[in-house]
Amino acid sequence: MTKLLRWTTFLGAAFALVLSVALVVVPEDVVRKAVAGSGPVWKDEFSGKSGTAPSPKRWNQETGGKGWGNGELQCYTQKRSNSALDGKGHLKIVARKVKGGHACDGGTTNAWTSARLSTKGLYTPTYGRVEMRAKVPKGKGTWPAFWALGADPDVGWPEAGEFDVLEHIGRIPKMLHFTIHGADQNGEHAALTRKKNLTKPVADAWHTYGVTWTKTSFTYTLDGKRVTTITKAEMTKAGISWAFDSPFYFILNLSIGGTWPGAVDPGLTSATLLVDWVRVYG
Repeated sequence: MTKLLRWTTFLGAAFALVLSVALVVVPEDVVRKAVAGSGPVWKDEFSGKSGTAPSPKRWNQETGGKGWGNGELQCYTQKRSNSALDGKGHLKIVARKVKGGHACDGGTTNAWTSARLSTKGLYTPTYGRVEMRAKVPKGKGTWPAFWALGADPDVGWPEAGEFDVLEHIGRIPKMLHFTIHGADQNGEHAALTRKKNLTKPVADAWHTYGVTWTKTSFTYTLDGKRVTTITKAEMTKAGISWAFDSPFYFILNLSIGGTWPGAVDPGLTSATLLVDWVRVYG
């Protein structure tokens, strides 16, 4: 073998070794960005004229005001005063206090109105990565959320499962909650929750909330950085069912008051959840 050939062979082997090491040590957030670079399989950028409705091809508008199992105060409506594009590439979900109350579907009178959007019957993936860039409202009693429910109409909650991409309550301004819900051995609700405290109030800035959903885990990120992982093994050890190998649909809403958010600030008359985009990657 000539000196030139031996040198060429050595360089090729060295390059292969460096490449293999690099593939091992690439940080998780870099890998995630590379995967995301292939493009989302579903998205809404909320482009459109100010005052127009969110796309009916992507979102249903769910209505009602009977507390939603949590003692919430709002009536969800389809009014543009509660949900609309702002003409600047954002979706606005606005909760409004109504003087004298609002006559809601189902015969209730509610002190607040708001909006709840879902992809039920329109988009129901199994596994993948979902991200949302949003700015949550300030104020005690506010409860913005982006979450998912099992899509099988024959299986009720909590057996159908639920995972929350974003949950924030205004009375704890610097904290985010990440929760996976299921049922215990008696069919009662059970869940695992992780929390993250920010250095500043969550509502002070735009953030990108993400979760990667696989056959064995949910990995949460905030602004592209890993926060926590909840695994199937942890759920099983805690005696909580794993219902996450079937289709789910997404829900985006802003609720007011209830058993968890607590009392509403008496001076609060409106609150706005701004959403820049929602993207799902396969």
